Amino acid sequence: TADSKKIVLTANQGNISVVENTLYNSHIETGTLVASAKKGIGSFLNPLKTKITQLFASTTDTASLANIYINEKDSIHLAGLNTKNGDAYVNANAEITASSVDVNGDLQLKSKDSVTTRADGLLKADNLYITADKLVDINTQVTRVNIDILSSGNINIKESDDIELSHINTANGHVNVTAQGTVLVDKVQAQNSNSDAQVNITAQDRIENLAQDGNVVNIKTNNLNLSANNGIAVVTHPLYVEVDALSASTEKNGIYIKQKGDLLLDKIHSKDGLVDNVVTKETV
Repeated sequence: TADSKKIVLTANQGNISVVENTLYNSHIETGTLVASAKKGIGSFLNPLKTKITQLFASTTDTASLANIYINEKDSIHLAGLNTKNGDAYVNANAEITASSVDVNGDLQLKSKDSVTTRADGLLKADNLYITADKLVDINTQVTRVNIDILSSGNINIKESDDIELSHINTANGHVNVTAQGTVLVDKVQAQNSNSDAQVNITAQDRIENLAQDGNVVNIKTNNLNLSANNGIAVVTHPLYVEVDALSASTEKNGIYIKQKGDLLLDKIHSKDGLVDNVVTKETV
């Protein structure tokens, strides 16, 4: 069977490139593909087209950018994806799963199904971009993340350090983010047809407003739950939200939130006793 087969490609000093306008839907069909090149694998205009089960791919050049471009016909498991100095792009017509991804650059994953990491899996990159039709459930070690769910599904992120939520959006699902450090929020949106969508953010350190424009709503959803150990925003740059119900708690340094529209306060707890909720419209 294809799953039991293996192809190894190595370019110690150059690229692994593909023929333009190939007549085949896939350049490589096998179970496991192991591809290693110094300069790069595929290109933006001509990615390596595969029909495989799992991928080990790496580039080794540190002096110049050495990117990886993969277009998978079905589902794919990223068993090992690594760049020393370059970006990685993986598109799949079905689900993408990952065990070990370590990209010294940007990582872009596009799936017509879901994007998930295995229980012990990890996505490491500078900037992470994900587009999926359904679920996104990932363990990360990234600087910032951009995620769009195109159909219906939740977004679950477990970050091992600090993380910037540059753009998080699901039109029919919930958003759950936990971080061992600080969560910096630019724009997060979660909605669904039942009007009970949730955004849950938990930070071991702080939750901050990342947006430069104080008039831009950071979080829009039905139910917002925030938890941090060392404070939520600051008085000069509060977190700006548009929600129906709010629950927020911190052990130190207070809570500073500005609300757009009506608001139901579910639970607000600050051990230091510093709470500042500014409502810009109508009633609390």
